[in-house]
Amino acid sequence: MIKIRNYTELVTFILIYMYINEYKRAFMQVYVKLVLILFQNLFVIRSSNMASVYDVAKYILEQQGVMTAMKLQKLVYYSQVWSLVWDEEELFNENIEAWANGPVAPELYAIHRGLYNLDGIKEGNISNITLNQKETIEIVLKTYGKKTSQWLSDRTHSESPWQEARKKANTEEGDRCNEVITTASMMEYYSSL
Repeated sequence: MIKIRNYTELVTFILIYMYINEYKRAFMQVYVKLVLILFQNLFVIRSSNMASVYDVAKYILEQQGVMTAMKLQKLVYYSQVWSLVWDEEELFNENIEAWANGPVAPELYAIHRGLYNLDGIKEGNISNITLNQKETIEIVLKTYGKKTSQWLSDRTHSESPWQEARKKANTEEGDRCNEVITTASMMEYYSSL
């Protein structure tokens, strides 16, 4: 007797049975439908569970406490950078732009605009961050968390992703710029370090 422990085994058993018993056309139709459903579900699960820039910022503030808005922006940037390099995936989907004081996520800026120090934000849900992502963020915080916002800003100015985005936008030092720092440029530069 065959023991079936879960739905995957049941579906596999049915498909094998259909194939063996020469229901090949029906097998292919069922197989194609199952594959489509699987990919649709994977996409929905991945996109709905992906952390946002707010989730990451909230987690950083929870771990570090009060900090300047500029420092938070740089820690969010480095969290995205090292997630791309170490985990080979984006931490969040929101863009980061090459502003005059360094990389900034405009969506995050919109909620702290006009504030110098931050001790928390209302937006965001830390439960959207996976254990692996938290580990990446925590390593970033151990590396950069004690640095000043000015040190972090100066560092990003010396790195090519910010420089290249500013150059692409044809902006002078201190000029406003909303050119996106691409994840490809982050990955290329930081993975070579």
